[in-house]
Parts: sequence; structure tokens; C-alpha cells
Amino acid sequence: MFGGLRLLTPGEVPFDRLQVFRYSPQSRILATLISGAVVLGCIWIGWRGGVTLGKEGAIPGFIAWWVAFWIGIYFAFIAVDLRKILQSQGWLAAAGEDGIFLKLRSYLNAHWGSDDVQVVFVPYRAIAGAGVHARTWFTRSDREGGSREERHAFVELRLGEQVDTAELAKRLAEERDGRPSGIKQKSRWGHFPVSIEPENVLRIEWRARPGTDAFIEMLRGHGIAI
Repeated sequence: MFGGLRLLTPGEVPFDRLQVFRYSPQSRILATLISGAVVLGCIWIGWRGGVTLGKEGAIPGFIAWWVAFWIGIYFAFIAVDLRKILQSQGWLAAAGEDGIFLKLRSYLNAHWGSDDVQVVFVPYRAIAGAGVHARTWFTRSDREGGSREERHAFVELRLGEQVDTAELAKRLAEERDGRPSGIKQKSRWGHFPVSIEPENVLRIEWRARPGTDAFIEMLRGHGIAI
């Protein structure tokens, strides 16, 4: 225990007594269904050697096979993503009577294992305040100056000045370096949902359901200043 915080393994989390906030699978389910349907359709067209579209032209068989190949790669990635979300490791936070459990490891890196330390317990008494911070990124998407908008919501927990986050920061650094428990992992997804920010702020990238409103109201119910 360090300043009220505790590092745990997932097996030490008493899920039967907690309100669990899991990663939302809705967008992955939709993407899997759509991409899967496109792949099957293209395979069917390719198998037939192409199809005619009346006055609109035709789709040659080789084009259908080419599209099926590339969309199939996307389908494989998104299907693996969906499978990981639906497994037991696909949770972000869990709230109990005395505090909250936060999963430091992304569900995308669940293949690293579930027996090592990757959860932090934050007692409510260690939280001085909380809020939601939304950020939007704009990145260029083409040569004509177009941009792609990406918006994320973060829950920020301002910890008390007496809370020591040094051990937690060390564990988070090991996760980002791909060396949990000192063991170098061969593959690593660059998704790290929890971070320590200046002024003892614990930031959580929120992609879970229930959403940020439900989580904030839960904190408010435990006397946390919002």
C-alpha cells in the first residue's frame, strides 16, 4: 500500500460485490458485421467470376477478390478486438463501497497475461476531486487539406497531496515500455487507458459503459467533489 493506493492482480478484485464498467463492444460488433458482410459478398462475386450491374457496369471477379482480401484483413483485426472486449479482461473500472479499482492494462494487451499486477485500488478518501475532460484531435487525412476528427473523453481524479503515486507511476511506465513485471513482450498495442498527470491527477481514457455521467454520479454519491 502506498498513500492509500494498492496494486493488485485481476484475481484479487471482488467483482461479485462491485459495479463494473466494461469496454463497450457496440462499435466493434457493427464494424464486424458490416466488414464480414462485405467480405462474403465479394467472395461470392469473385466465385461467380464477376457480376453485371445493368446499365451501371460490372464488377470483375479479380476486383472482388482484391477487395475481399484487404477488407478481410480489417475484419480479422476487428474480430480479434471484439473477442478481447468480450473476454473477462475487457473491463476498465469497478466501483465498491470503499473505493474504485482501475485496470491499468488495456484489453488489447490482454495476451500479456492476467496473473501479474495490473490493477490499482483507489480509496474514495484518497480522491480530492473529479471531473470529465473532453479532447478533440484533428489530423490530416488527405493532400487537399482535409482532416479527420477524433474525440475522446477522460475522467480525471485529483488525488490528495498526501497520496504517493511513485509506485503506480513505475508500474504504468513498465506497461508503456512493454515490460510488465520486467518481462519484455513481443507484441504491444499502443493503448494505455490510465496515466498519471501533473498535480497528482489520475487520468482515465473512458471508452466504457456505463458512460462518464454514470461514473461521475457514482463518485458524487460517495462524497467526491465534482
